Amino acid sequence: MKRIASLFAAVVAAASFVLPLSAAADEGKPQVIRLGFPGTGTGNRPVLGGNPLATAHLQGLLEEEFKPDNIKIEWNHFKFAGPAINEAFANDLLDFSYEGDLAMIIGKAAGLKVKVLAGGGMRLPVAVAVPSESQIRTLADLKGKRLAIAKGTAIQLASSRILARVGLEEKDLRAVNVLGANATDALATKDIDAVVSTPSAFYPLRDRGVARIIYESTTPELLISGGFVATEHFIAKYPEITKRVVKVFVKAAQHSSDEANRTALFKLWGQDGTGFGYYKEQYGKDVLAEHQTPLLDDYWVGRFKDGIADALRFRLIRKDIDVAAWLEPSFLNAALKELQLENHWVRYAYDGKPVKGLASN
Repeated sequence: MKRIASLFAAVVAAASFVLPLSAAADEGKPQVIRLGFPGTGTGNRPVLGGNPLATAHLQGLLEEEFKPDNIKIEWNHFKFAGPAINEAFANDLLDFSYEGDLAMIIGKAAGLKVKVLAGGGMRLPVAVAVPSESQIRTLADLKGKRLAIAKGTAIQLASSRILARVGLEEKDLRAVNVLGANATDALATKDIDAVVSTPSAFYPLRDRGVARIIYESTTPELLISGGFVATEHFIAKYPEITKRVVKVFVKAAQHSSDEANRTALFKLWGQDGTGFGYYKEQYGKDVLAEHQTPLLDDYWVGRFKDGIADALRFRLIRKDIDVAAWLEPSFLNAALKELQLENHWVRYAYDGKPVKGLASN
């Protein structure tokens, strides 16, 4: 982990000498807006679901917003997830991105000049699966076993927290850094003893009788959180464009939070290869708005403060982060006011419970 941190720090330092790609553009309007996603769909397809930015992408909302301005929208899906997004930010290859908590935390701790503009993609569960014939029945049985973990991603932070519940650390297992479909493929071929990922990643293997899910997180402190971020450079250079991007993000969050859209939404997201049925199963009876809220409320802030503390505790980062200084909520607040959505989403307290008197419309 120290070697990874050192390499990433070097990339960040080198990035300070890179001429921004948008430098030749008009100061009031970029030629292109570059957005990133941590991962790809099945078969490496450039599609993902599960959060407001994914909805905006699949519905072409940003293309529609900026077509009159002749601004190109460029979507980038990174197979190597959050670590690859951080590297892209460091090399000035992205303006905006959706990321999971640990990747955001590692990037900021390493010196990335980015700001958090909104939430979205909250309370996502993680699961642990093993080959169907495995003798592993509980988390405690993982001691000494080969466990595939997507390091540098939200999955790693969640797995560290889950293992800690049974008195284990990564050093107590043979942790292997494997990402995405490679991990589930290794599970199917029994080249790995267990894998940590989102539940839906295991459903196809479960239904084929290849894998068995032994654990799924449910409590707030063991769920994944995410956020919508942008570079400080882009925000400072194009504040009006940033405002419009965030407004589109909030519109997408509203659509993704509407229970009337549940069936259509899962079909839309299912284009990533997960499929309608598996999205339906993973979300179950959950309230969509709890997952899709763009608010940077006390729950969001609390989850990231805890995430930073845990990342320090598990030695995933070396320096603390001032969460308040990391946030730039002015664009979100302006969008909520303009769209008359200031009271549309429930605001949650640190413990994940609704703040009294602040209910959704």
